[in-house]
Amino acid sequence: MRKFLLAMLPFALIGGAIGYMVYKQGPGEIWNSLKEFPKTYLLVALGFLFLDLIVDSLRYVTTGAALRTKIRFTFGFRIVLINLFAAFITPGAGGAAPAVS
Repeated sequence: MRKFLLAMLPFALIGGAIGYMVYKQGPGEIWNSLKEFPKTYLLVALGFLFLDLIVDSLRYVTTGAALRTKIRFTFGFRIVLINLFAAFITPGAGGAAPAVS
């Protein structure tokens, strides 16, 4: 039970911080701030996200080539997405941390 409570602590802290922010500012003010956020920054962030996913996929392809195993780019991309999904839903990254080489 203690491990579970420790694993839930970050979620409670982050949720509390978001809840306090909404309580203090109001949801309308936060929404207005997000609408005023420069779209260029969002596009740059999404570009870096896709670049990271592509480079990660290529890492699996080249690792497979070094081991004389053919790994297609699409399969490597699927591995990256599954790996990230498992790492993000597991509290404290217990057992599903992103694989690094």
